[in-house]
Amino acid sequence: MSATCFTALIFTSFCLQANTLYLDPSLDFHVDIGCARGAYCLDFARQNPGVNVLGLEIRRPVAAYCAQQARESGLGNVGFLSCNANVDLYRVLEGINKASRVSRLSIQFPDPHFKARHQKRRVVQPQLIEAIASRTDSDCEVFLQSDIHEVALEMRERFREHSAFQDTVEDIDTWIDENPTGISTEREVATFAKGLPVFRSLLLRC
Repeated sequence: MSATCFTALIFTSFCLQANTLYLDPSLDFHVDIGCARGAYCLDFARQNPGVNVLGLEIRRPVAAYCAQQARESGLGNVGFLSCNANVDLYRVLEGINKASRVSRLSIQFPDPHFKARHQKRRVVQPQLIEAIASRTDSDCEVFLQSDIHEVALEMRERFREHSAFQDTVEDIDTWIDENPTGISTEREVATFAKGLPVFRSLLLRC
């Protein structure tokens, strides 16, 4: 299947799922980009029944596992899609906007891709930022965190460089102390257990 056909399938699939997977598709959405095995999304959905949660994961087998976990959970406010966020996020957000809106997006502990030739694979690329800027409302939150300073700083800088986003902290070297979602990821818990820092920032669509 070509990339174009697969992208169209993702969009169509999500539009269909939004009406069958979510009990109330009109609820605000929290989109977690790079959701891995989905534990964070499931925990967030359990504790926030008034919010729909959508996890995006590029690895199809992992996304399929997440979808199975969602079905077994019996929750009516969580779902998962396999997609490349830098390619498909426009369509995914369009699908959400047909019945609802995105109130928050999170990007948490993304793959650092340390090698220079692989850094173009990092999740926060200009096309992803532009998709969020053009498909969200002015009060949408973007929450970023990583245990790798270089990665956290690069994500933050790229969003700050776009005129559609405003950092909630003016000093780029100052990080927020708390996770504003109230739910910790497995990586977050493991990092703190080792006594290591997590670098967090919160930006607003302005």
